[in-house]
Amino acid sequence: MKGESLAAAALTFAATYGMELLRFPVVRDLPLGEQVSLDRPHDLTQLEVLKAHSGFWTERLEALRVARKMSDKKVALFESVPGPWTALSYVCSRGVLDTAEKSHTNFLGKALEDVTSSLNNYLTELLSKDWVDGLVVEIESASYELREPAVFEDVVKPHLKHMLNHITKVSEVPIWLQVRGNRVYLDPLLDLPHQMVSWPHLSCGPKLENTLPKGYKGRLAGGLNEQALSDMSYQDIRMHVEEARNHHVHMFCVGDQLPADISPRRLSALASFLQKRDRAPE
Repeated sequence: MKGESLAAAALTFAATYGMELLRFPVVRDLPLGEQVSLDRPHDLTQLEVLKAHSGFWTERLEALRVARKMSDKKVALFESVPGPWTALSYVCSRGVLDTAEKSHTNFLGKALEDVTSSLNNYLTELLSKDWVDGLVVEIESASYELREPAVFEDVVKPHLKHMLNHITKVSEVPIWLQVRGNRVYLDPLLDLPHQMVSWPHLSCGPKLENTLPKGYKGRLAGGLNEQALSDMSYQDIRMHVEEARNHHVHMFCVGDQLPADISPRRLSALASFLQKRDRAPE
């Protein structure tokens, strides 16, 4: 969408359902040239470092600028960006990445370096303005379905850490790590710069009592199963919200896999039950 249109649509959605924090959903793409084709592991070496105003990033920056102006800071605005590996997976097939990870680590390393530099350029431009109140970093690589934690530590984490450290150098905005997928793990992430962590639905990840170390100072967000909401009755939604309260999350949130065709009635019901603060999560 064009910047002004995206800003208006997002703020209308936030106002309709009484949201206190509006997170712009991540764009599952990189603004690469039309002729860029990543069909073989060697093609990963052909990526170039992108400027902040490349392709759709220009409209994205405009959307955030307009949203900040129109909202008059009445709602917190968070931008969503993919981690380096996640960003690369949006433009490259799973098969090519798997082959590169197993047999062509030098090609993969070069690509991740370039993608990290590109994301850092966009973030530097964004964070030089007073347009957002925080950042959501999407991570789709911390899952047993894709790799073991030890492999994540060696292959994925260094580039993710570089990007997060860059954010802390140019801004003091809070960082929210959103871990996507099923059978996710959190241990390799907890020593990275962040203030909040979440995963799609708390049932998709580890048990809280077995995961977050004693003395962990981050905040936990989530608790809602966005993929199931479209099939829930009014009373089912009420019970789901009460169940979410028992997860003791610090902030209730719906992930960005909410079905696009979910009915406004169900969203209104969800907003209504969430706004009943009869028992705050501990």
